[in-house]
Amino acid sequence: MEGTHAYIAVGVFIAAYAMIVAEQVHRAVVALVGAAVVVFTGVLSQEQAVAAIDFNTIGLLIGMMIIVAVTRRSGLFEFLAIWAARAARGEPRRMLVALAGVTAMLSALLDNVTAVFLIVPVTFAITGTLQLRAFPFLVAEIMASNIGGTATLIGDPPNIMISGPAGLGFFDFLVNLAPVAAVVFAITLALLLVIFRRHLVGDPELRAEVMNMQPRDYLHDLALLRKSLFVLGLVITGFLLHQFLHLPTASIALGGAALLLLITGAEPEGILADIEWPTLFFFGGLFVLVGALEETGVIELLAREALDLTGG
Repeated sequence: MEGTHAYIAVGVFIAAYAMIVAEQVHRAVVALVGAAVVVFTGVLSQEQAVAAIDFNTIGLLIGMMIIVAVTRRSGLFEFLAIWAARAARGEPRRMLVALAGVTAMLSALLDNVTAVFLIVPVTFAITGTLQLRAFPFLVAEIMASNIGGTATLIGDPPNIMISGPAGLGFFDFLVNLAPVAAVVFAITLALLLVIFRRHLVGDPELRAEVMNMQPRDYLHDLALLRKSLFVLGLVITGFLLHQFLHLPTASIALGGAALLLLITGAEPEGILADIEWPTLFFFGGLFVLVGALEETGVIELLAREALDLTGG
């Protein structure tokens, strides 16, 4: 471990972590300031800091964010939420299961944070119509998004980060984690239905209002929807085959995003404004902080200590 630089790297990382937990300063700002400190103090050179950033993760996130930003303009996600509520016939318990299921599916195919942002506004509208507390549904959707996100390579940023160094592909996550996620999802829903049973009782007369909602009314652009689903299908297929195609997942996502922008004629300015730039900069800064720990030998030391502690 490299003396002073190691102490600086550890100190900056701990301070950044504490500030992120405290939530007094935006996490992206904390990560960027921490990254700047390790560069200015000489722990990492600028070249080393840039090399520490996993651009496959960043590229994959950007590509999927663009695809989601274009697709959401078609009304697909609102359509799915309303369809789920109608399929449950407005019955609160069934509706909680249906909305959680849609959230989990979107989390697995897109990413969990995006899935929640897309479903929550519709959830408020539906629960408002039924005069139900939104809280049980929101809890179910948040938990479903986390569970669904673990099932695939693209569902959760940590999965993306792990996939590269571990040499894991989309299919590896799907085969090994999706069945576990399905079981955990079922158990979680069962527990939530018991916990919130008193809040999941609706007025039969109000259910008729939900049944009067027409999912197709929420589809704003069918041509855009078809193009978006076509590209999304290509991208998912690319993820499944990326190890055989010898293409990084970021290239597939960015290629799909570029194709979707091309065939839809969407205005790049508006689409790029919808990208979660703070999240991307947060991960960029975090990569640099972790790179500082790796460069100074801290991570290697921790790994050796862990091996000694566990006996290998």
